[in-house]
Amino acid sequence: MKYYLSFLSLIMLCTPISSNNISWIHPLPQGNSLLSITHVDDILFTVGEYGTIMKSVDYGENWDFENKVCGIETYLRDVTFCDADIGLIVGDDGVVLRTENGGNFWNLIDSGINADILCIEFIDVTTAYAGTSQGLYKTTDLGNEWLFCGLYGYIKSINFLTEQIGFLTRGNQIFKTEDGGNNWYCIYNLTIGDSNWISDICFFNDSIGLFVGGFYDDGFPDPNVVIYKTYNGGIDWSQKQMSLGAVISISNQNNYVYTPIGIDDYMFGSIYQSDDYGENWYVSYNSGNPPIYSISLLNDLAIAVGYGGKILKQEINNTFWDEIGLYLSFRLVDIQFVNSEIGYLSTYDDYIYKSQDGGNTWEYVNSNTLINKFFFINEDLGFGLGYGTTSGMIYKTIDGGLNWQWVYFSTSSNHHTDIFFVNSEIGFVAGYLYTSDYILITEDGGENWQSINIDEVGTIMDICFINEDIGFFVDGQNVFKTINGGYNWLNCYSTYGIYSIFFPSQQTGYIVGYNNDIIKTIDCGNNWFSLSTPLNEHHNAYFINDDIGFVSGDINFIKTEDGGNSWQVYDYLTSVFNNLSKILFFDENHGLIVGDQCIFRYEDETGFSDCVLISSNDRLINYPNPFNPSTTISFSTAEDAENVEIEIYNIKGQKVKELLIVTPSPDHIFSVTWDGMDGNNQPVSSGIYFCKLKTGNKNIIKKMLLLK
Repeated sequence: MKYYLSFLSLIMLCTPISSNNISWIHPLPQGNSLLSITHVDDILFTVGEYGTIMKSVDYGENWDFENKVCGIETYLRDVTFCDADIGLIVGDDGVVLRTENGGNFWNLIDSGINADILCIEFIDVTTAYAGTSQGLYKTTDLGNEWLFCGLYGYIKSINFLTEQIGFLTRGNQIFKTEDGGNNWYCIYNLTIGDSNWISDICFFNDSIGLFVGGFYDDGFPDPNVVIYKTYNGGIDWSQKQMSLGAVISISNQNNYVYTPIGIDDYMFGSIYQSDDYGENWYVSYNSGNPPIYSISLLNDLAIAVGYGGKILKQEINNTFWDEIGLYLSFRLVDIQFVNSEIGYLSTYDDYIYKSQDGGNTWEYVNSNTLINKFFFINEDLGFGLGYGTTSGMIYKTIDGGLNWQWVYFSTSSNHHTDIFFVNSEIGFVAGYLYTSDYILITEDGGENWQSINIDEVGTIMDICFINEDIGFFVDGQNVFKTINGGYNWLNCYSTYGIYSIFFPSQQTGYIVGYNNDIIKTIDCGNNWFSLSTPLNEHHNAYFINDDIGFVSGDINFIKTEDGGNSWQVYDYLTSVFNNLSKILFFDENHGLIVGDQCIFRYEDETGFSDCVLISSNDRLINYPNPFNPSTTISFSTAEDAENVEIEIYNIKGQKVKELLIVTPSPDHIFSVTWDGMDGNNQPVSSGIYFCKLKTGNKNIIKKMLLLK
């Protein structure tokens, strides 16, 4: 199933998707962690990492979403509304967003708060309190200006019963106000220990309330969940529940109470539920999946959100939770496609998934075999490396991964690190035993293997062969080459931080890693040279041919069409990528970008037929974006003014207008305004437009959104 954003998602938020060429495949509808959820009337809002805001008008079944809202790349921590129109979102680094039209559009407000804002609570239509990592703040004008209230500390939760009576948590303490927040006094300490904490607090009335938190017991390293209840307005508290984990938040409606519990180190999550105002608790969700962070109760429904974009839905009084969208909990180990449709994916949980539609959907392959990495020759024939107790084994499948037979076993102390097959008969496996590294070679489809010891190398991280004789491997600091089928190896290049190697042809190859540059050869590894890129780290490379290729990084990936001399930068829709990321392309316009726990599809749909190459020194921005009726386009380039052109295109690729370039500043910074008119001086309609900057032999494209 493939999801597309509706036009509502474009008008809802203040910036378009960071790269129009990328869309989510897994998880769906998106995969950034969601930290807080609320509702106004029957409309749900949830916010999270990488500036993510999501909105649902059908009780959570479908969501319009946007990432990197208003250019924000940090965490959005909480969301609340004072009425159907006015709402605030707060987050790290003092971020405050405000809507005045029910969440259809959000503006970024300069809060002046130099701290992470953790929670937000309205007490009337203009006044709100914000808890931050440094203390308590108050606004009386819907967030335009904030006043520090004199209460320092890490304030995680605020709960007002009335405009005058409220409670908040600071570390392991509970504070109360009886005059609308002008004065606060401590009414309870969970324990004396600074390592213990109270996460969230709620009151049913002025007498009965709950708080959730945790503490570390002496001699026990993991935190314990605690749930306490008061019957006298917070003066005294009695414990109602304790278990292993960490409570994040609490949600209540009438007598129903929910609190999610998680252990981040183990990516474990569950939900505790009470049907009697918190007197008794039971586990209503416990699947071992990633933690849930926040729950909203809407009419007779509970909607829960959590790590990696996970969304759950439950009918109150029903212990069963439905998952919204597509969420397969995995941590990627390896992925490979044998053609544009058939692909395989393995995870740290020793699961294998198979896709038969180009990565859009994945089915679990019940193989009952611990397979770590694999190499498929075709849809049916593949070889895999054992994992855990089977780490010394090499397996073979002839039915697409359903059944595996081991074809080689040394000892469980052997650790196979990578696998590569030239064809169905000739293959290579790299590995190590204690301090000795080796290459295993088969020339008869895995029936027999010969072990070749490799001296004075680090752990072999990636191995590839151009043909039956010529191959390479990298060990983090060195590149080794063989010209006789892996029986002898010579060091052909040394540098730091290299762990992936890719040869699109016999002569041309690329090496990527923690090194700030990409290393390239054009003579089959005899000589190597560095290529500068906009990335600080390079995780994985995939080249269609010698010139056209893609490289993944921490927060974005890059494309070249001239062998690495210049690069186009694409932002991910998330900030969770790491060195487990992989890039696979079926052709230069269609491919998959795979991260630790997410999969994106790349499709070149800009509509332009000429090359789109961006030098890492060039920049192109427009502000505001979205805009109405005009936007200012700014860019910097080393080119002279007579070599620079600006053109506006519509989404069909038709040129709308050519803009006149003004004289740049001495540092070659250009600025020009587009008033939303076409070449005939007629106003254009609302929608997506592309600003195309031509500078010498390079073109830069920026997507813009006109809203009327």
